[in-house]
Amino acid sequence: ELGRRMTENKKPRVPLYAAILGAMILGVLLGQWLGPINPVLGELGRIVIMLIKGVATPLLFFSIVHAILTTEVEGRAALRMVGFALVNVTIALVIGLTLSNVFQPGKTLSLSGGPAGDVSAYAGKKVDFLKTLVSYIPSNFITPFAENVVISVILIALMVGFGLRRVRADQIKNGSTAYLAVENAISTLREITEVAIRWVINLIPFAVFAVAAKTVGEHGYAPLRGLAVYVGMGLLGLTLHLLVTYQAWLVLYVRMPLRRFWRFAREPIVVGVGTNSSLATLP
Repeated sequence: ELGRRMTENKKPRVPLYAAILGAMILGVLLGQWLGPINPVLGELGRIVIMLIKGVATPLLFFSIVHAILTTEVEGRAALRMVGFALVNVTIALVIGLTLSNVFQPGKTLSLSGGPAGDVSAYAGKKVDFLKTLVSYIPSNFITPFAENVVISVILIALMVGFGLRRVRADQIKNGSTAYLAVENAISTLREITEVAIRWVINLIPFAVFAVAAKTVGEHGYAPLRGLAVYVGMGLLGLTLHLLVTYQAWLVLYVRMPLRRFWRFAREPIVVGVGTNSSLATLP
Protein backbone atom coordinates (compact mmCIF):
# COMPACT_ATOMS: atom_id res chain seq x y z
CA GLU A 1 0.00 0.00 0.00
CA LEU A 2 2.87 2.36 0.78
CA GLY A 3 4.32 1.71 -2.66
CA ARG A 4 0.93 2.46 -4.22
CA ARG A 5 0.61 5.71 -2.26
CA MET A 6 4.07 6.86 -3.29
CA THR A 7 3.55 6.01 -6.98
CA GLU A 8 0.23 7.85 -7.00
CA ASN A 9 2.03 11.12 -6.28
CA LYS A 10 3.38 13.15 -9.15
CA LYS A 11 6.52 11.43 -10.35
CA PRO A 12 9.67 13.56 -10.62
CA ARG A 13 11.18 14.20 -14.04
CA VAL A 14 14.26 12.17 -13.06
CA PRO A 15 13.49 8.84 -11.30
CA LEU A 16 15.18 8.39 -7.94
CA TYR A 17 17.24 5.38 -9.05
CA ALA A 18 18.59 7.36 -12.02
CA ALA A 19 19.42 10.31 -9.78
CA ILE A 20 21.32 8.03 -7.35
CA LEU A 21 23.33 6.38 -10.13
CA GLY A 22 24.08 9.77 -11.70
CA ALA A 23 25.12 11.21 -8.34
CA MET A 24 27.43 8.25 -7.72
CA ILE A 25 29.16 8.68 -11.10
CA LEU A 26 29.52 12.46 -10.68
CA GLY A 27 30.89 11.97 -7.16
CA VAL A 28 33.55 9.53 -8.38
CA LEU A 29 34.58 11.89 -11.21
CA LEU A 30 34.73 14.89 -8.88
CA GLY A 31 36.75 12.95 -6.32
CA GLN A 32 39.29 11.91 -8.96
CA TRP A 33 39.61 15.48 -10.20
CA LEU A 34 39.83 17.37 -6.90
CA GLY A 35 41.62 14.80 -4.74
CA PRO A 36 41.32 15.19 -0.94
CA ILE A 37 38.44 17.53 -0.28
CA ASN A 38 36.53 18.96 2.63
CA PRO A 39 35.41 16.29 5.14
CA VAL A 40 32.06 18.09 5.35
CA LEU A 41 31.02 16.04 2.31
CA GLY A 42 31.29 12.83 4.31
CA GLU A 43 29.23 14.35 7.11
CA LEU A 44 26.49 15.21 4.62
CA GLY A 45 26.01 11.54 3.79
CA ARG A 46 26.01 10.58 7.46
CA ILE A 47 23.41 13.25 8.29
CA VAL A 48 21.04 11.99 5.59
CA ILE A 49 21.35 8.38 6.81
CA MET A 50 20.70 9.55 10.38
CA LEU A 51 17.57 11.38 9.22
CA ILE A 52 16.36 8.27 7.40
CA LYS A 53 16.91 6.09 10.45
CA GLY A 54 15.13 8.61 12.65
CA VAL A 55 12.01 8.53 10.46
CA ALA A 56 12.14 4.97 9.10
CA THR A 57 12.02 3.25 12.50
CA PRO A 58 8.68 4.77 13.58
CA LEU A 59 7.35 4.29 10.04
CA LEU A 60 8.21 0.59 10.25
CA PHE A 61 6.46 0.36 13.64
CA PHE A 62 3.27 2.14 12.56
CA SER A 63 3.14 0.24 9.25
CA ILE A 64 3.32 -3.17 10.96
CA VAL A 65 0.73 -2.23 13.60
CA HIS A 66 -1.59 -0.85 10.90
CA ALA A 67 -1.14 -3.98 8.77
CA ILE A 68 -2.03 -6.24 11.70
CA LEU A 69 -5.14 -4.18 12.43
CA THR A 70 -6.37 -4.11 8.83
CA THR A 71 -5.27 -7.51 7.47
CA GLU A 72 -6.71 -10.93 8.12
CA VAL A 73 -4.08 -13.67 7.76
CA GLU A 74 -5.24 -17.25 8.10
CA GLY A 75 -3.12 -19.77 9.95
CA ARG A 76 -2.43 -21.74 6.78
CA ALA A 77 -1.26 -18.63 4.92
CA ALA A 78 1.02 -17.68 7.81
CA LEU A 79 2.60 -21.14 7.79
CA ARG A 80 3.12 -20.82 4.03
CA MET A 81 4.94 -17.52 4.56
CA VAL A 82 7.21 -19.09 7.19
CA GLY A 83 7.87 -22.00 4.83
CA PHE A 84 8.87 -19.66 2.00
CA ALA A 85 11.24 -17.79 4.33
CA LEU A 86 12.90 -21.01 5.51
CA VAL A 87 13.37 -22.25 1.94
CA ASN A 88 14.88 -18.91 0.87
CA VAL A 89 17.24 -18.85 3.86
CA THR A 90 18.36 -22.44 3.17
CA ILE A 91 19.07 -21.68 -0.49
CA ALA A 92 20.97 -18.52 0.47
CA LEU A 93 23.12 -20.49 2.93
CA VAL A 94 23.89 -23.14 0.31
CA ILE A 95 24.91 -20.49 -2.25
CA GLY A 96 27.08 -18.60 0.25
CA LEU A 97 28.82 -21.65 1.68
CA THR A 98 29.43 -23.12 -1.77
CA LEU A 99 31.02 -19.95 -3.14
CA SER A 100 33.12 -19.37 -0.03
CA ASN A 101 34.44 -22.93 0.06
CA VAL A 102 35.14 -23.22 -3.67
CA PHE A 103 36.75 -19.81 -4.24
CA GLN A 104 37.90 -18.99 -0.66
CA PRO A 105 37.77 -15.20 -1.16
CA GLY A 106 39.01 -14.56 2.38
CA LYS A 107 42.55 -15.46 1.26
CA THR A 108 42.71 -12.29 -0.82
CA LEU A 109 42.47 -10.23 2.37
CA SER A 110 45.66 -11.72 3.83
CA LEU A 111 47.51 -11.62 0.49
CA SER A 112 46.72 -7.92 0.13
CA GLY A 113 47.68 -7.09 3.69
CA GLY A 114 44.11 -7.05 4.88
CA PRO A 115 42.79 -7.92 8.34
CA ALA A 116 43.90 -11.56 8.27
CA GLY A 117 44.49 -11.59 12.01
CA ASP A 118 40.98 -10.43 12.69
CA VAL A 119 39.56 -13.05 10.32
CA SER A 120 41.50 -15.92 11.90
CA ALA A 121 40.44 -14.81 15.37
CA TYR A 122 36.86 -15.78 14.55
CA ALA A 123 37.70 -19.06 12.81
CA GLY A 124 36.15 -22.08 14.50
CA LYS A 125 34.01 -20.05 16.88
CA LYS A 126 30.44 -21.23 17.33
CA VAL A 127 27.49 -18.89 17.10
CA ASP A 128 25.52 -18.69 20.33
CA PHE A 129 22.04 -18.71 18.80
CA LEU A 130 20.22 -18.39 22.13
CA LYS A 131 22.34 -15.43 23.23
CA THR A 132 21.80 -13.72 19.90
CA LEU A 133 18.06 -14.31 20.10
CA VAL A 134 17.82 -13.00 23.67
CA SER A 135 19.69 -9.82 22.67
CA TYR A 136 16.77 -8.89 20.41
CA ILE A 137 14.12 -9.23 23.13
CA PRO A 138 13.26 -5.65 24.15
CA SER A 139 13.48 -4.84 27.86
CA ASN A 140 11.59 -1.59 27.28
CA PHE A 141 9.78 0.25 24.52
CA ILE A 142 12.23 3.14 24.21
CA THR A 143 15.72 1.69 23.64
CA PRO A 144 14.92 -0.17 20.35
CA PHE A 145 13.64 3.07 18.82
CA ALA A 146 16.55 5.13 20.17
CA GLU A 147 19.14 2.64 18.90
CA ASN A 148 17.27 1.64 15.69
CA VAL A 149 17.21 -2.07 16.58
CA VAL A 150 14.88 -3.14 13.78
CA ILE A 151 14.15 -6.69 14.98
CA SER A 152 13.24 -5.43 18.46
CA VAL A 153 11.00 -2.75 16.95
CA ILE A 154 9.26 -5.43 14.88
CA LEU A 155 8.67 -7.54 18.00
CA ILE A 156 7.19 -4.52 19.81
CA ALA A 157 4.98 -3.75 16.81
CA LEU A 158 3.71 -7.34 16.73
CA MET A 159 2.87 -7.25 20.44
CA VAL A 160 1.11 -3.90 20.16
CA GLY A 161 -0.72 -4.86 16.96
CA PHE A 162 -2.08 -8.18 18.20
CA GLY A 163 -2.84 -6.60 21.58
CA LEU A 164 -4.95 -3.95 19.87
CA ARG A 165 -6.73 -6.63 17.85
CA ARG A 166 -7.67 -8.44 21.05
CA VAL A 167 -8.87 -5.22 22.71
CA ARG A 168 -10.87 -4.32 19.61
CA ALA A 169 -12.59 -7.71 19.59
CA ASP A 170 -13.51 -7.38 23.28
CA GLN A 171 -14.83 -3.84 22.82
CA ILE A 172 -16.91 -4.84 19.80
CA LYS A 173 -18.53 -7.58 21.89
CA ASN A 174 -19.35 -4.99 24.56
CA GLY A 175 -20.70 -2.50 22.02
CA SER A 176 -17.85 -0.01 22.55
CA THR A 177 -16.14 1.98 19.79
CA ALA A 178 -13.27 3.40 21.87
CA TYR A 179 -10.78 1.40 19.81
CA LEU A 180 -11.51 3.58 16.77
CA ALA A 181 -9.59 6.50 18.30
CA VAL A 182 -6.44 4.39 18.58
CA GLU A 183 -6.82 2.94 15.07
CA ASN A 184 -7.30 6.42 13.59
CA ALA A 185 -4.26 7.70 15.50
CA ILE A 186 -2.11 4.81 14.22
CA SER A 187 -3.26 5.47 10.64
CA THR A 188 -2.61 9.22 10.89
CA LEU A 189 0.86 8.78 12.42
CA ARG A 190 1.74 6.30 9.69
CA GLU A 191 0.77 8.80 7.00
CA ILE A 192 2.80 11.54 8.70
CA THR A 193 5.93 9.38 8.76
CA GLU A 194 5.32 8.42 5.12
CA VAL A 195 5.42 12.08 4.13
CA ALA A 196 8.53 12.72 6.23
CA ILE A 197 10.45 9.74 4.83
CA ARG A 198 9.56 10.82 1.29
CA TRP A 199 11.11 14.24 1.95
CA VAL A 200 14.28 12.70 3.36
CA ILE A 201 14.60 10.10 0.58
CA ASN A 202 14.73 12.93 -1.96
CA LEU A 203 18.03 13.97 -0.34
CA ILE A 204 19.69 10.59 -0.94
CA PRO A 205 21.31 11.51 -4.30
CA PHE A 206 23.09 14.46 -2.66
CA ALA A 207 24.37 12.19 0.11
CA VAL A 208 25.59 9.55 -2.36
CA PHE A 209 27.36 12.23 -4.41
CA ALA A 210 29.12 13.66 -1.34
CA VAL A 211 30.26 10.31 0.06
CA ALA A 212 31.51 9.04 -3.33
CA ALA A 213 33.46 12.27 -3.93
CA LYS A 214 35.02 12.23 -0.45
CA THR A 215 36.01 8.55 -0.55
CA VAL A 216 37.58 8.61 -4.01
CA GLY A 217 39.19 12.00 -3.36
CA GLU A 218 40.90 10.85 -0.16
CA HIS A 219 41.71 7.22 -0.90
CA GLY A 220 41.27 6.69 -4.65
CA TYR A 221 40.45 3.09 -5.49
CA ALA A 222 43.01 1.62 -3.09
CA PRO A 223 40.44 0.62 -0.43
CA LEU A 224 38.73 -1.64 -2.97
CA ARG A 225 41.78 -3.38 -4.43
CA GLY A 226 42.38 -5.75 -1.54
CA LEU A 227 38.67 -6.36 -1.13
CA ALA A 228 37.81 -6.65 -4.83
CA VAL A 229 37.63 -10.46 -4.93
CA TYR A 230 35.95 -10.67 -1.53
CA VAL A 231 33.32 -8.05 -2.38
CA GLY A 232 32.87 -9.48 -5.87
CA MET A 233 32.19 -12.94 -4.45
CA GLY A 234 29.59 -11.50 -2.09
CA LEU A 235 27.92 -9.65 -4.95
CA LEU A 236 27.98 -12.85 -7.04
CA GLY A 237 26.15 -14.72 -4.28
CA LEU A 238 23.56 -11.95 -3.92
CA THR A 239 23.09 -11.81 -7.69
CA LEU A 240 22.57 -15.58 -7.95
CA HIS A 241 20.04 -15.50 -5.12
CA LEU A 242 18.23 -12.53 -6.63
CA LEU A 243 18.18 -13.64 -10.26
CA VAL A 244 17.67 -17.38 -9.71
CA THR A 245 15.86 -17.96 -6.40
CA TYR A 246 13.55 -14.97 -6.26
CA GLN A 247 12.80 -14.90 -9.96
CA ALA A 248 12.02 -18.61 -9.87
CA TRP A 249 9.39 -17.86 -7.19
CA LEU A 250 7.96 -15.07 -9.36
CA VAL A 251 7.76 -17.14 -12.52
CA LEU A 252 6.84 -20.57 -11.15
CA TYR A 253 4.70 -19.71 -8.12
CA VAL A 254 3.42 -16.14 -8.34
CA ARG A 255 3.06 -16.28 -12.14
CA MET A 256 4.10 -12.63 -12.40
CA PRO A 257 5.86 -11.31 -15.54
CA LEU A 258 9.42 -10.38 -14.65
CA ARG A 259 9.23 -7.14 -16.62
CA ARG A 260 6.29 -6.01 -14.51
CA PHE A 261 8.08 -6.88 -11.26
CA TRP A 262 11.31 -5.08 -12.15
CA ARG A 263 9.41 -1.99 -13.25
CA PHE A 264 8.42 -1.47 -9.61
CA ALA A 265 11.40 -3.10 -7.88
CA ARG A 266 14.28 -1.28 -9.57
CA GLU A 267 13.94 1.90 -7.48
CA PRO A 268 14.14 0.31 -3.99
CA ILE A 269 16.97 -1.95 -5.17
CA VAL A 270 19.05 1.00 -6.37
CA VAL A 271 18.26 2.86 -3.13
CA GLY A 272 19.61 -0.13 -1.23
CA VAL A 273 22.80 -0.22 -3.32
CA GLY A 274 23.28 3.54 -3.08
CA THR A 275 22.71 3.86 0.68
CA ASN A 276 23.97 0.46 1.87
CA SER A 277 21.16 0.55 4.45
CA SER A 278 18.26 -1.87 4.71
CA LEU A 279 16.51 0.53 7.09
CA ALA A 280 16.69 3.26 4.46
CA THR A 281 15.40 0.89 1.77
CA LEU A 282 12.49 -0.76 3.58
CA PRO A 283 10.14 2.25 3.40
